[in-house]
Amino acid sequence: MKKFIELPNVFDTICSYISSLHNDDDRVKNIMQCPLWQSKRSNYAESDIVMPMNVFIDGFQCNYPLGSHRLTLDGVYASLPCLPPEFQAAIDNIFLAQLYPASVRKEVTDDRVFVPLISQLTFLEKEGIIVKTPKGEKKIYSFTFG
Repeated sequence: MKKFIELPNVFDTICSYISSLHNDDDRVKNIMQCPLWQSKRSNYAESDIVMPMNVFIDGFQCNYPLGSHRLTLDGVYASLPCLPPEFQAAIDNIFLAQLYPASVRKEVTDDRVFVPLISQLTFLEKEGIIVKTPKGEKKIYSFTFG
């Protein structure tokens, strides 16, 4: 997330879109306009930069597709709904957060499978990350939907 936000124009594009959402009271177009976001956002100072993150799982198979030697994997992906709509679904803007064999979830609990991911998401929510922007370093917090 840090490297992505530090790319040229990404931080400014996100901030502009968030600002436009705050100024548009006519209809809900984004999770950031909903009461759930308001309640989560209220845990931070008004001056804090807070970005929501969607997390989802998708399974896929790799290796020879017609033979018996295939491996089924689950990928956990993250995306930022604070990106403008034209960028939200772009494959370049959906990030792989965790990868594991699908069979693992049959052998151990989800708590064990997702410990590393939950740890990182908790860190983003509580501690935040420092990113370099054209206007200097900024601390960004994130919390997860999904």
